[in-house]
Amino acid sequence: MRARQEARRLRAEAGRQGIELGRPTRRYLRRVVKGEVPLQLSKVRGIVAYVTRVLAERERQRRPLRVECGPHLRVMWRPPSPAEI
Repeated sequence: MRARQEARRLRAEAGRQGIELGRPTRRYLRRVVKGEVPLQLSKVRGIVAYVTRVLAERERQRRPLRVECGPHLRVMWRPPSPAEI
């Protein structure tokens, strides 16, 4: 029962954030919700890592400057991620 809830939660979170999950991932989560296959921890970790990575990339694009406060105030550009190069 918890596996089904977790699969539903993962699908809902990706949908709310507007993150496109691939066809195999969507199919896998659908099969878990239906109770056809068990929820695998390695797949859950991969899906969570992907969603986190996409959200971090969006945040980086939204905020290109980094401000560091200390003895001296520094404003720096964030370096582009490898995906942008």
